[in-house]
Order: sequence, then structure tokens, then C-alpha cells
Amino acid sequence: MAFFSIRRSLGLTLVTMLILLGWAGIGSQQIQDAPGQGQQTPPAERQVTDEVLGIQNSSPIAITDPRIEIHNISFDRRFAPNGSGEFLDVVFYIDNRTSENINLIAFVVAAWETDGVDEELRALVPYPVWRHRDYDEEDHIVHHVAITPAPIPDERIWTPDDPDYFRYTRVIQRMRSSVAGDRPIPDIHPPLWKYVEYVSNHPREGLAFTLFGDEAPPPNGTQDLTNFIPPTVEERESHIYRNVEKHTYTIEGSRRRTIFRSHHYSKFRADYKFFNRVAIVVFDADRVDAYQAQAEGTLPEGEEAIEPVIFKKVYSVNIRLRNN
Repeated sequence: MAFFSIRRSLGLTLVTMLILLGWAGIGSQQIQDAPGQGQQTPPAERQVTDEVLGIQNSSPIAITDPRIEIHNISFDRRFAPNGSGEFLDVVFYIDNRTSENINLIAFVVAAWETDGVDEELRALVPYPVWRHRDYDEEDHIVHHVAITPAPIPDERIWTPDDPDYFRYTRVIQRMRSSVAGDRPIPDIHPPLWKYVEYVSNHPREGLAFTLFGDEAPPPNGTQDLTNFIPPTVEERESHIYRNVEKHTYTIEGSRRRTIFRSHHYSKFRADYKFFNRVAIVVFDADRVDAYQAQAEGTLPEGEEAIEPVIFKKVYSVNIRLRNN
């Protein structure tokens, strides 16, 4: 009996030591530096500068304008012609409620966004039930993004001096160093709200087009805009299309209506996930010049702030999309 009691005590001691070591390992993940960043300053000591897009300057409220109506929004999923990935097609109608032409600029941002919860680690170490607020669920981590009309480099949206960059790189490092880390963890991009804030401050980088009024566009009553690159004879014969991901928009304009189609490419990769968030931002192009002049201080002080954004909304693509 004494022998079995000793074995039981040693077994309990060993289990206790393993649990403590596991918690120590998890705790040590919280203080590791992000890859390639060296020693970093804690977020509490960082200051948000004018160049940093802070969430305190971002508004989640949707914006609309009575002069236009955006409706019939749909999301479609299809395979790329070369079989290397998939496309998300975002299609919507823009109706002109006035008789005059309206010059517009638009962005469409599609992203795969998750929170900061590591599901495999949570399966091993459940979250304490007495903590009613789970901070990891409040993170906004973007693993893949595709923008119409053109990509925006990450470094133009955030840098290592950005507190959000510091925080989210540590979240990814924690996942990669997890005791449950037996799968590839994709890289991260700025959160979706930062993209929306960036494009709101840089409207001239968007896609410019005209929403026609009572007078239809000449000469055949339509206005077609696209950056589609037709395949060459060699590509058709080999079925290897090298420019499929460069096709990001197709616009068809007619009297008082424009059909806007944006195409967002997602290449097959490790831990592949499709897009689940879409943001649409539309500007009045005629207000943009005055807005930028006001931002540069070339207009008289005291004038009312100019807001060029006339439509802004973020959508969750959480339905089962159809494969063509």
C-alpha cells in the first residue's frame, strides 16, 4: 500500500509540474518580441501621432447620401480561370436620384478577418468562466485582403511605430509559439477599419467614374470601364493565365444607373480561408479637391469642414457562397 501511495504522490507531483510548466510557457509567449522586430516598446509608452491611424479617429457609422441609392448588393464566389484560387465578385447598383451627372470615386475592400482567439489553445486551456470580457475576441486580425481598384501596401497604413501593429504582431507571435501550434499561422495585415480610414483620407487613389443623370453617356448609351487584360494566344493554348488577379473592376454605366462590379482574388494557400468582410466607400469627386485643399490649409480658416464621403458601409459575408 505504501508503494502505491508513493507512486500516486509522484504522479500527482509530475502532473502538477507539467501544468505549471505549461502555464509558464504560455505566459512567456506574452512577452516575446515579434519576429524581426527586436526589443519593442510596450504599448502603454507609445504615443499616437498624426501619421498613425488611430481607432479613436475612426467612425463605424454607415454614411449615405440622398442623391444616390446603392442597392441590389450581391456577393458571388467563383474559381479563377487558371485554377490557382478563387474570386469574390461584389456587385451593386448605383442609382442617380438627380438629373445631373455626379462624378464619383469608389473603393471596395474585401478581407478575411478573424479575432485573436487561438481555438486549439483554448481547447487545451479553456478561458476562465468568471471573466465576462474576452479581450481576444475584440481583436480584428486581417489575414488576407484584396482592394479595388489596386492594392495598398501595408507600410502605408501602419508601421512598427503604430500601437496596433505592435499589439497584433504579438498576437500572431503568441499563436505561432503556442503549445498547440502545429499548423501554419498566416501573416497579418492592418485591420479592416484601418483600410477604411486610410482610403477615406486618400480618395484620389480610388476608381473614378461618372454616374450619369438624365443625359445618357455617348455614343452607344453606355459607359464601360474595366482593367481586364485579355489572355494572349499562348495563354489560351496553355491555359496558364498570368493576369487573372489584376482584373479588379468592371463598370457599366447608363442613364441614371451604374452597375459596379469589383473582383477580389484569393490565391490557394496554407490554412486557406475565403473573404468574410467587405467595405464599400464612395466619394463625391467634386468635393475631394476642396477637401484636400482644406486639409492642406489653402482654404480660409473657419470654413465648415468638407466631407467627401457620401457612402460607407461594411458587410459581413457570412452566408454559404455559391461556387460556379
